[in-house]
Amino acid sequence: MSLCAASLYSLPSAAAASPVERIALQLNGSQCRSQHANILSALSPIPGVRAIDLSSVPGHALVDIDTAALSAQNLIETIRHLWHHQDACLVEPMESCISASPLSHGVVRRQVF
Repeated sequence: MSLCAASLYSLPSAAAASPVERIALQLNGSQCRSQHANILSALSPIPGVRAIDLSSVPGHALVDIDTAALSAQNLIETIRHLWHHQDACLVEPMESCISASPLSHGVVRRQVF
């Protein structure tokens, strides 16, 4: 019994992990595929952006944010400010039922220090 208690005690608490929220962005336009590198370079430096996935759901960008550092509303406002001049590929937030599980392999990750 004490072995189980010791094992449970050594696990990190859930409160220590930063809350992560997935924001789904719809990519509308004929040149969105060619804009992936620009989308990554625009979103990656934003403090609180943890991961960006442009390949799992065609025509969408899935952005995981650390909600302790960045709100969904602030991300959306920043995207609108950074990307407002791009007519060839509109990046628009959308209501979504896409899972908020952490992004996995094949995804550009940005570490937050």
